Amino acid sequence: MKKLLLALTILLFGICASAQTSITGILTDGDEPLSLADIMLHKMPDTVLIKGVSTDDNGAFAIKDVAKGTYMIKISYVGYDDFSKKIYIDGVAKEFKLGNIVMKSGIMLAGARVTGKATAVTIKGDTVEYNPNAYKLQDNAVIEDLLKKLPGVEVDKDGSIKAGGKEVSKVLLGGKEFFANDPTLATKNVPVKIVEKVQVLDRKSEQERLTGISDGEEETVINLEIKKGQQQGWMGNITSGLGRDVKNETGNKIRFDENAFVNRLTSNSRFTFISNFSNTNTGRGGRNTFGGTSGNTTAGMGGIDLATFATDKLTVEGSGYFTYRNTNVERSSNTETFLRDNLQQDSSIYTNGTSLSNSYNRNFNTNVRLTYKPNDFNTIIFRPQGSHSHSDSYNTSYSETLDANLDMINTSDQRNRSENKTTSYGAELNYSHKFGTSGRNLSFELQFNGSDTKGYRKSYSEIKYRSKPDSVIDQLSNNTNKSTTYRFQTSYIEPLSKNNFLQFRYSYRANNRDQKTLTYEDLDGDEIYDDLNDKNSNNYDNKYINQQIHLSFRRTTDKYDFQIGANLNPQSSHSTGERYSYETGKIEPFDQKRNVTNFGPMARIQYNFTKSHNVRVDYRTRTGQPSLSQLDPWIDMSNPLIISYGNPDLKPSFTHSLNIVYNLNNRSTMRTLMAGLRGSMTQNSIVSNSIFDKAGIQRRTYDNANGVWNLNGNVIVNFPINATFQINSSSFASMSQNVSLANGDKNTTKYSMLMPNLGVQFSALFMDLGVRGTITFTNTKNSLSAQGNRNVRDHDINAWTTVYLPLNFTFTSDISYKTGSGYSAGYDASQVVWNATVEKSIMNNKGTIKFSVNDILRDKKNITYSSIDNTIQQTLTNTLNCYFMVSFTYRFNVFGGQSISGNSPMGGPGGGMMRIRR
Repeated sequence: MKKLLLALTILLFGICASAQTSITGILTDGDEPLSLADIMLHKMPDTVLIKGVSTDDNGAFAIKDVAKGTYMIKISYVGYDDFSKKIYIDGVAKEFKLGNIVMKSGIMLAGARVTGKATAVTIKGDTVEYNPNAYKLQDNAVIEDLLKKLPGVEVDKDGSIKAGGKEVSKVLLGGKEFFANDPTLATKNVPVKIVEKVQVLDRKSEQERLTGISDGEEETVINLEIKKGQQQGWMGNITSGLGRDVKNETGNKIRFDENAFVNRLTSNSRFTFISNFSNTNTGRGGRNTFGGTSGNTTAGMGGIDLATFATDKLTVEGSGYFTYRNTNVERSSNTETFLRDNLQQDSSIYTNGTSLSNSYNRNFNTNVRLTYKPNDFNTIIFRPQGSHSHSDSYNTSYSETLDANLDMINTSDQRNRSENKTTSYGAELNYSHKFGTSGRNLSFELQFNGSDTKGYRKSYSEIKYRSKPDSVIDQLSNNTNKSTTYRFQTSYIEPLSKNNFLQFRYSYRANNRDQKTLTYEDLDGDEIYDDLNDKNSNNYDNKYINQQIHLSFRRTTDKYDFQIGANLNPQSSHSTGERYSYETGKIEPFDQKRNVTNFGPMARIQYNFTKSHNVRVDYRTRTGQPSLSQLDPWIDMSNPLIISYGNPDLKPSFTHSLNIVYNLNNRSTMRTLMAGLRGSMTQNSIVSNSIFDKAGIQRRTYDNANGVWNLNGNVIVNFPINATFQINSSSFASMSQNVSLANGDKNTTKYSMLMPNLGVQFSALFMDLGVRGTITFTNTKNSLSAQGNRNVRDHDINAWTTVYLPLNFTFTSDISYKTGSGYSAGYDASQVVWNATVEKSIMNNKGTIKFSVNDILRDKKNITYSSIDNTIQQTLTNTLNCYFMVSFTYRFNVFGGQSISGNSPMGGPGGGMMRIRR
């Protein structure tokens, strides 16, 4: 690591030391200077954009700190022919003078044709535009293959994308959203051959684009401009894979992975069908992601997504998906809870447990979005949605609880089964009106959501105690849960002058929640549940109303955007029902009303040094309402060792947050520096309150407390060296303080974490290579007991490569090494996980045969560490280990009436500018 850092330092120093020459010139049309012309400097021979500047009011420009080498300078100005010139910088002279440059009027000669090499990158205002023809790619390349080669763009091994250090949230096709919630469906399936340009840009949030009221949020998106004549066609792929586990303790098991993606694209519509069925813990589609590293999952999904741009005024979009997931999990855990004993000395309770669980979930989701823009001043959006889910689960567990001397307190043997059916529905209506070009804006929003859940839970437990008689509990609980939410919001912007605005917003939200649980016991052992247990039954109702009145002043200029204002937040909560009192041992009715009004200032300023160099400071306040489980006084005894119940006396929490973000994005070099500092402090935070008795039984509820805060910061550096090599670094640090109550004692947990990360990526025609290393330092301190203090360190190194071989073979490999210290025995084991794939393209690149092996070394483990309140838990969960699979993929892409899956040329490496020949 030291040698790598030294080499990088020398490299960076050398780059900076040689960058001593300035290129200067003056641009005119022969009579008048031309201001704001685009001056681009490209490194030869690969035409990587090095720097870009604009001419000043006198037509002058200067490109500073240019290193020794050969370059192509390109000058463009609307209405004039492009000017280009090849130059050589010797690294000695302080200045390279181009002198007076006279631009010629842009008249295309008859019969002229454009030849030459393509420019790789162009900067247009806030947009970075890449030309796919400037990059060497495999003939059957998709957009993800291209993104891996673009300077300033990162593609992780899971397909997630970052541009300029920021997560890409959406991929657009021709400016229209394509599977907005899953960008990888576009990047992994759209062929490069139909794309004219790839544009990376930042845009305001949908809320701000609709209402004009800034929420301080931006999103990074990628837009794929489709070539003329290619806007209509079919694309898709079908994959079928079959394999099996490498023999282990549980024997062999067949593995399968079946996928289908079919998309029909026209100039005014889009239709997509997607399906995925596998038992390899992988799966993705639309709004649904399943699988993961825990347990063994068999899952599937199928659905459609469609959009029709019926007219320039009306767009209709919709989707419907069905998913299912069946997961088996084996888990062992070690838990330590820190307390004070009767003499106020440090003490602990230890719990060791194992469990087996199975869950089976089925879900159907559908939604529609209608956007109507009759003109430039009015927008109406209507979004209805609905879903239905059905879940079954079964769990068996065994645990033993030990005191501080490691003597047995109790043992527990439990079995739980549950089933729930939930129907959800809702609709949202938005209307926005802009009054001319003055900046005046009025918007309304109406929203309704509802859900209805019915189900049961059967719980059986045998507990053996050291200090009290053993117990057997056999219960059946029937529950219904209904919730409805109504929301209205209106906002208005009044321009006071060209740059000054007054913003007003009022919102009203009402939420009604009804919970009813009837718990029956089998006291005779005849498996007939006919004895009602009042203590564990309830009939509970909560009505919550939250209003917000917002008033702020906003001033916007080219240099800064400043907003200051305040929120008035009246709230009311009314809870009624019955609850069991441990003090009286009786069922008692309650009728709890609470009215709270919070006042919170807000301020936000963004200062722009340039268009891509800014700093933003944002201070906000928000109110948090307790969840239904935190309010509901129903006593949950499904685990007799952890008896939980809500507290209807809870107050809403109120949080102050401060966010500072610094962003330096050199669009000409694709080099990025981002830094952020975020902090929050919560009043009346909702915290856990636990009481432990000598039998090891925990009664857990909730209370309000102050003293909860957190502070975290991050630094992200993206440093492309050239078109094929870039360095990415990110560091994250956090500090926080949480409060909990244990046996009446207040425990303050201070948590700190430092996580530096360094990655290197190399991309060429024959190979993609990446290496990333992370070290995580974690420190936990508890005020209640010094025994709860922990120092944990984790190391994670990951390397991946794709090698493009002759005869259409491709080899892909990723290997990761993880190790940790500070864990309990058995939970700190190192692991090396290696996955590899060999594939070959056949059938004129329409087909691919692939052989893959997962966890070749059979060393994969799934260990988690968590520190919550006064408890530290370490868990080991089963995961999918070594298996191999053989699969076949068939791709089809037909656009403009022609198949584009064959061996047509993709173009060579970029270089040079356009030339006109007669």
